[in-house]
Amino acid sequence: MRARTGLTIGAALIAILLAGAFWVRSRAFVEKPPGGANTSGQSVLTGDRLGADKHAYTPQGRAGFREPKEYTFAPAGGGSNTPIDVEAARRARAEFTLGSYLDWAQYPPHSRPARERPDRMMPVRGRRRSLPLAGSEGGTDSARVILWQSRSHVAGAENVGFAIACERDGAPLPCAVSSAVATPELAGGPQPSPVVFVPDPKHIGAAYTLDFHPDVEGFHAYTGPIGVTALVTAGAETQTASFVFEYTSDPPATFTGRFTEAMNHGSLSICAGLLVRETGRYLFEARVADAEGTRFAFVTADVNLAAGPGEACFVLFGKLVLDENAAAPFTLLDVEGFVLLEEAFPDRHTVPALPGNVYTTHFYADTSFSSDEWESAAKTRMAEGLARAVGE
Repeated sequence: MRARTGLTIGAALIAILLAGAFWVRSRAFVEKPPGGANTSGQSVLTGDRLGADKHAYTPQGRAGFREPKEYTFAPAGGGSNTPIDVEAARRARAEFTLGSYLDWAQYPPHSRPARERPDRMMPVRGRRRSLPLAGSEGGTDSARVILWQSRSHVAGAENVGFAIACERDGAPLPCAVSSAVATPELAGGPQPSPVVFVPDPKHIGAAYTLDFHPDVEGFHAYTGPIGVTALVTAGAETQTASFVFEYTSDPPATFTGRFTEAMNHGSLSICAGLLVRETGRYLFEARVADAEGTRFAFVTADVNLAAGPGEACFVLFGKLVLDENAAAPFTLLDVEGFVLLEEAFPDRHTVPALPGNVYTTHFYADTSFSSDEWESAAKTRMAEGLARAVGE
């Protein structure tokens, strides 16, 4: 799992300012709200639809969206080459930035719509990539090696899966994996360990697979990146296929399997029990599906934990539930986490994940959830600052 601390207000402002600048530059005189919408709703990892028809992203359709006003930038004088009213353009950009921020800040950074993070909806379903075989010519008809890896961070007794296949013009191409080795990428690690990719015709699209358990392959006392390299041959063409993942031999914490839930101020809190071995700042993330199985929320938790019993609590924000028309009971899925290491490499120690359906809540009526927007001192300061920019 890559280092992610969720959406922060600062990052959101940068994105908003860039969007505002593009908005002003892309229109000469008349400005109207953007009318396009990203309704693809597809995960870049799996191609699965994430409730696109139900939860398509159309900002103007979201409750509380501050729609930018329409501006006509009147030239100071006659003629088509006369510069536009710079002050009107500045004010329009400032108002658009303020409106965009208030739209984003309806929900807290730790409880966001799934449509904002399609790349994180299926985290442990694997990632696919391809590269040309050495000696093959470029273009759509070239021979390619297809590589698949189940995950990028592994801890304790967890395993990581790999698959290798070949294709030409999109059709399967017979190939062979002649040798492979797993190697620690930090100095002082264990000796490289030979591994074997085995034919697996039942695995769709893969010719050879490897189910790798670092703890039983000589890496039980090693923490850091591990590379797996294989030599792939298809006819007269060869290629070196490489994979890399991060391994934590001694997990800093483990989930106990105990969950609690509670309604607080119109939002639902779901807490996962932990046994903490390593004191520090922990970052967790999970997905939430509604009663229909649609993943509609991406939730995170940022918490300092001391050694001993602990919890990772995810808040399902009330207004988010209502705006997404999500019906209970809700299911928590694919929980991941790590402890952050300051000024160190690797920069984290991974907590063994809880893949799949982890916990299902009780039933809650829509009236249990609050329609109020998220409020905080940080949001107030940001909004006031952006409002002052409008009036300057």
